[in-house]
Amino acid sequence: MELDLKVTKPHLFIETSNAVASKQKKAFSALIYNALKTIKDQEKFSMPVSEISHLIGTSNDQRLKNALEDLCGTAVSWNVFDSKGLPKGWRAASLVSDVWIKDGICTYKFSEGVRELIIGGYKYASLDFAVMRHIMGKHALALWEYCSEFIGSQSGSTGWRTVKQWHNFFGLKDGEYPTFFEFNRSVIRKAIDEINKVSDIRIKAEYKRKNRVVSELRFFVDRASDSEKKQINVKPKKIKIPEFEKWFQDQPKNWKNVFDADFENSCDVVDEPTRAEIYREAKRRAHAKATHQEDKFLS
Repeated sequence: MELDLKVTKPHLFIETSNAVASKQKKAFSALIYNALKTIKDQEKFSMPVSEISHLIGTSNDQRLKNALEDLCGTAVSWNVFDSKGLPKGWRAASLVSDVWIKDGICTYKFSEGVRELIIGGYKYASLDFAVMRHIMGKHALALWEYCSEFIGSQSGSTGWRTVKQWHNFFGLKDGEYPTFFEFNRSVIRKAIDEINKVSDIRIKAEYKRKNRVVSELRFFVDRASDSEKKQINVKPKKIKIPEFEKWFQDQPKNWKNVFDADFENSCDVVDEPTRAEIYREAKRRAHAKATHQEDKFLS
């Protein structure tokens, strides 16, 4: 059963945390969702690890621990303004200051600056976990979160930004995708394709050129139709992953000890329903290989 849960996520975190992987971004959204009702009155929060896993779409505890650990080392910075909108200062803080897991319960704290931002009534976006858990690419997730803010807006678009500003938005390093052709092919188009395929919105890019070179771009945003939304949960009928074909050929007899690690490494880029189906098929094949019954499964 799909979740019908939404988190209101401060705009700043959508803008500034895009260098981290999608699993970390989803985990941070889950922590905010759990804390929202009581964050004004308390500094420490707890929730079952199983609930975090379900919200973000993972079944692997180690991957979740890695994501939470990365949040402790991820910093955001922002300018501080007074009531008249004049610059007052600058501040930086880690997204999560402390996290620990015991007896299946995750207990955590936001850094004080981040907690104040969550409380402070800044601009928010409403994000649906039922959609979020299907978006696997970090650039697609970042763009989906950002574009979701503009649903129902008067302009229906994100507004123009320079190519350099979009580079920064996606958390790209200096020299990464140095030409617009590479940036557009490897980041923009891939993100748009994934969003339009599996999410609740539809977006398209518009380009502004200067001397025949793309200098700025913006995204138009609209809601997906009901018929398009129904396509989100469609499972593939047949799963074939090349890495697994090689994995089965080289699989040692003690497959039970190494199966889970290999599975995680090979399935890093597919969505959770697909991963579950691959897992079942892979385990059947691995067991058949170990018991010399592979012809039954590999035919």
